[in-house]
Amino acid sequence: LPIGQGNNFERLGCYSSEWKWPLHLNLGYVWRGNYQTKFGVQNGPSFNYQPGNVSEARAALEIPLFKHFSLLAESAYYQVEKTKIEENIIEGSDGDAWDALVGLNWSWAGWTVGVEGGWGLLDETHSSFDLNRGCGDGKIIFYTSYRLLPWWRKRS
Repeated sequence: LPIGQGNNFERLGCYSSEWKWPLHLNLGYVWRGNYQTKFGVQNGPSFNYQPGNVSEARAALEIPLFKHFSLLAESAYYQVEKTKIEENIIEGSDGDAWDALVGLNWSWAGWTVGVEGGWGLLDETHSSFDLNRGCGDGKIIFYTSYRLLPWWRKRS
């Protein structure tokens, strides 16, 4: 997860099917470490900041269509625990987020080009918690990638 401060430890279990329609499931938990902060005040006092831990569950499905095109569907649910500063609980710092994403991509000879659209499914208090995957109100992503084969495999 894209967390900027503190030592974090994430335990993630993953499953991927080998069916005609690949299904990917992830369950995880992130223990977010405490850290000292001055909240941007250079000469201010230092506080012990204790961010809330995060539970996560994600599922993704890829449906092959025709001529190297695939339809993609993904859902992600996050539950964030309360945050503390010193021993004071920050009210409203806990919450949950549930996002959905659908997309279309084209893959051939190592190249992938696609477009995805995502949106939040709840009245989310943490819609921007996961900056790479969290949708908030909505987002559109255009992407391209190239997958390199491992050096020990020859391209046929």
